[in-house]
Amino acid sequence: MIEAKIDTDKKIMFILFFVALAIGIGYTYSYFSSRGESDEVMVDTGSLQVTYVEDSEGIINANNISPILDEDMTSLATKLSFSVVNEGNVDGVYNIDLTDVKIDTELINNKFKWALYSGDVLVREGNFSDITNGSDYELISGQNINVSDSEEYTLYIWISEDNTDQSIMKGKTFQSKVRVEAVNA
Repeated sequence: MIEAKIDTDKKIMFILFFVALAIGIGYTYSYFSSRGESDEVMVDTGSLQVTYVEDSEGIINANNISPILDEDMTSLATKLSFSVVNEGNVDGVYNIDLTDVKIDTELINNKFKWALYSGDVLVREGNFSDITNGSDYELISGQNINVSDSEEYTLYIWISEDNTDQSIMKGKTFQSKVRVEAVNA
């Protein structure tokens, strides 16, 4: 009977040893895997500052719009002006997108246009024939900016007059937020 008790004690000790060993291995694995070791090194070196003119909070609204001639776009189109400043200590790269788009379906048309200017220089232009409600819409990507530099932008949106009946587009609404997002170079 004493031998049976010793064998039972040995079995219990043997089981406890392996349980403790498994816990120790699990703890060691979780400790080293949670440290996030990788081949990449991430360094936060600065930021881009975005300033919107007229306290618009980056929202462009076109309400009750009517067609205009393309050459009158800079004086008559709906516009949003903003600046991007590199306040970091390394050169940066950024994208400019429209987010949270709200557009009446009648404006999803190649005559509903946009143009992005930096000063008097056209950066990029397009139309909203492929935009959808609630989506993000890329205006430019991979734009470079040097340390301490700033870029002044104006985004224009308008219905392009083409001497056809565009009454279905008149009086419709478009709204979106302009987002400037730093990206890894």
